[in-house]
Amino acid sequence: MSQSDKQYAVVGLGRFGMSICEELSAQGAEVLAIDINEELVQKASDVATQAIVADVLTRKLSANFICRIMTWLLSLLVKK
Repeated sequence: MSQSDKQYAVVGLGRFGMSICEELSAQGAEVLAIDINEELVQKASDVATQAIVADVLTRKLSANFICRIMTWLLSLLVKK
């Protein structure tokens, strides 16, 4: 399976997370980037397939966040 057939989620877009996001995207992978910091998410949106502002450490995730993740996942299935 080639890298372009793979999908990844990168949670946390600090130096390490952003580097992972950039490398996976450069290799052609589908990348979902998630962070609580809106500026980092904006930066990641230039390289990631989808970039979302969210605090994934909270137990209560918003319906909007869940809908965006499900939409992204479904779009990947439709592409196949």
